Amino acid sequence: MNFMCCTIAGRCYGVPPETSQDFRKTRDYTFSPKTVEKEDGSHNEINEKEDENPSEPPYIFSDPVLLKDIHEGDNDVNGFFKLLALCHSVIIESPRAPETSDDDFEKTDDTEIPIPGEPLYQASSPDELALVEAARKLGYEFFARDNASISIRVKGKEERWEFLNLLEFNSDRKRMSVILRDPQGRIRLLCKGADQTIFSRLHAGQEQIVNSTTAHLQQFATGGLRTLCVASREISAKDYTRWAAKFYKASLRIEGREQAVDEVSEEIERELTLIGASAIEDRLQDGVPEAIDMLMRAGLKMWVLTGDKMETAINIGFSCNLLDDGMHRMIFASEAMADVDETNTITSPESAVRVLESIIAQYFPEMKESRYAHEVAINGDGLLAGEPDDDGLPDLPKGEVADSKYAIIIDGKAMSHFVPSEGEFTKLSARFLELAMRCKVVICCRVSPLQKALMVKLVRNCIKAPTLAIGDGANDVPMIQQAHVGVGISGKEGRQAVLASDYAIGQFRFLVPLLLVHGHWAYRRISLMLLYSFYKNMVFAMCNLWFGIYSAFSAQTLFESWSVSVYNIFFTGLPILAVAFFDQASTREEIYQYPQLYKRGIKGRDFSRMRLLGWLAKALLQSVVITLFGLYAWGEGNVAHTYGRTLSLFAMGTCIYTGVIYTVSIKVALITHTWTFWNHFVLYGSVLTWFIFIIVLSFIPQNFLINPNNLYMLTLEAMDSFVFWLSPVLSAVACMSIELAWRYVKRSYFPEPFQIIQEQSQKSEFKKRKSINKKTGLLSDAMRLFKPKNHHTTLFHIRTHRHHTDAENTASEPALKPHSGFAFAQAEGEADVMYTRGLMHLPWTYQFADSKHNTRRQQQTATHRLPPQQQQQPQQPPQQPPQQQQQHTTTTTHNNHNTQQPQHT
Repeated sequence: MNFMCCTIAGRCYGVPPETSQDFRKTRDYTFSPKTVEKEDGSHNEINEKEDENPSEPPYIFSDPVLLKDIHEGDNDVNGFFKLLALCHSVIIESPRAPETSDDDFEKTDDTEIPIPGEPLYQASSPDELALVEAARKLGYEFFARDNASISIRVKGKEERWEFLNLLEFNSDRKRMSVILRDPQGRIRLLCKGADQTIFSRLHAGQEQIVNSTTAHLQQFATGGLRTLCVASREISAKDYTRWAAKFYKASLRIEGREQAVDEVSEEIERELTLIGASAIEDRLQDGVPEAIDMLMRAGLKMWVLTGDKMETAINIGFSCNLLDDGMHRMIFASEAMADVDETNTITSPESAVRVLESIIAQYFPEMKESRYAHEVAINGDGLLAGEPDDDGLPDLPKGEVADSKYAIIIDGKAMSHFVPSEGEFTKLSARFLELAMRCKVVICCRVSPLQKALMVKLVRNCIKAPTLAIGDGANDVPMIQQAHVGVGISGKEGRQAVLASDYAIGQFRFLVPLLLVHGHWAYRRISLMLLYSFYKNMVFAMCNLWFGIYSAFSAQTLFESWSVSVYNIFFTGLPILAVAFFDQASTREEIYQYPQLYKRGIKGRDFSRMRLLGWLAKALLQSVVITLFGLYAWGEGNVAHTYGRTLSLFAMGTCIYTGVIYTVSIKVALITHTWTFWNHFVLYGSVLTWFIFIIVLSFIPQNFLINPNNLYMLTLEAMDSFVFWLSPVLSAVACMSIELAWRYVKRSYFPEPFQIIQEQSQKSEFKKRKSINKKTGLLSDAMRLFKPKNHHTTLFHIRTHRHHTDAENTASEPALKPHSGFAFAQAEGEADVMYTRGLMHLPWTYQFADSKHNTRRQQQTATHRLPPQQQQQPQQPPQQPPQQQQQHTTTTTHNNHNTQQPQHT
């Protein structure tokens, strides 16, 4: 944060930006300034090398008028910056010794690099730190503090102020104060806080300075700056003694201590004298506009809940690409503004209803009218009491609002009428939420932490939609805890938000990979794991049910008891876990290019009631096919081993079990998009483990285990029959034929967006490889290897021989480097190796070496590549039969390539 402007005693210092464009220019300038303006108007160029690694953030505030007033000792200016240097909770962590080297400190983006000879400040708020730094750089340096005093250095002269009391800042008070005794022995109260909080505690007779300060604050807020008013009061010793006794008594209370301290503080924070106001720039982190734009393209609704002024919030909305000039802004304000007259301000519940209905009638006349004769509370499930049980609030828009051009901007006082801080939500809350859901952006400014949490609760309970709250400060903790998912940003605002969150990130832009990439992957992986778990167990269990039809439902089991126990552990559990760990239907680059893929999760396409029923229906059908194959292959009793004895029931059950293993294993292979070593290992290993299991189990005596072993000496006998091997394969093929036919129809005629993107990526990758091969000129070399029928010269011999021949005969043309082995991905000659080894197919235009077209083309190519002397006097070959002539032409082309270096382009 940078100190940009200030207003002192009605005088404005600094050049405040007036528009969002100017604000962005100022921000760009503060990031990388190239020149610094002197007081006389000249400019000094900053050294490029020094600017690349600055020792601290550039400080650009400079006003010759302010510097002149400071030099002349203006009382108002002097009091303003003394207050900034004294009224704070900043501590000095350690002094910066002049002899300390910069190499002794770790230089990171999040830590301030110490400067020799300057104090190192630590503050709970970056706003407070920016104000103290600004005072120090203008000659009012805070350099020491202890339990009894605060020491400052004013223009090189030290002053020691006795510390008496600290009235801390909180979200309800919106201000902080310190009570000090100055070097002259006077007791002073120094206060800083929000403008409305300070203005309401001023003594009478300050209308002129209040009006001028208000105008300057409006100008600062329009430029996107964060403002803070400062005021002071001189207290008599008698009044302070009486008040200090009350304050001490309130601070000793065990119950209700905070409320008692606030009430006592309210008594002394009155009759203040306004000194001025400060304006600091809260710079956006890198990538915030781009991240918000990508998240909104992904289908997320972005609501901003901030404590800044409305003008500042609007300007930040433009800077973050939340708002644009083409949007219709619906403003709910508790005070008159430039865009809101006094008749449309919200000061009571009646005015809130009137303004809300007028805006609805103006922008959304199709919304039904509501009557608010009596308020109906919303219960905890998000349904209106007395209303029919439905999916949410009545008349909520079912369609998407991604293309909506409407935005709601509301301040905290106006929002208190729609979202009450006490009691239940009202029907007016439902009406406001209905309007908000039809808008693209909602910005709530000047809201308290409690109001942030209430707004999240209203959306969470009434819309029935997953909510995510992200913040970086302690005032965001209630909102983070109220949302389904809380994300804390670890920054200069402290770690309270991080400690209360579910996920912690370093910058806001990291929310994009967290949601769009890892969130998208995790949602799809978990959905597939759940669906497949239901599927594989349904296939396995229903086989016993269909067998019950043939066993007269005698409770006779089809499978051996030990194989049933380990079905989910050893044979079918690990492959789907590998999918849940590694599968990526869309790559990270594809998701960044098409963030709309995230809408698949918003709409519940991967896991829904209909999708689950579809998987279960497939499981039922496939279980019928597997069971019937096994029953009709073994049920007639004509399957016998080499001794002429028919096999038992559990041999048939083992065969059907094998068909189940084959089917569910092929199914998990079909749903896998990313194949890694572990996918192959666990898939093939699970099938192999099944055969090892039944072979080992066949050697264990029947009564050796807790349960009887029904496969004792049975597996090897069953394996002697071809039915044991053929029946599971045929049943799996029959089941997967239906699956593949369904997948073909669905992907060909009803493709999903990610499938279309997959095909586009594969097509572009193929074109890229093809263009690279054409540019390297290696296709023609590989083509010529397949033409001669009676030559066995390898590719490496051709290129090496051609290299040596051209080095002797042609000095002007660059020689090709000889190859001595297989080339890797980006090495020269990789395509040649793949073609000669048969690992890649030649394009169809080069696969017909014996055709007349290619023969003519070879002759033209050979003639074109001959030296000029040979082109003028070509040798005419004698007339031969077609077959012999074609062989001669091919040989000539080969010989010419052995004697002349081809020109590659």
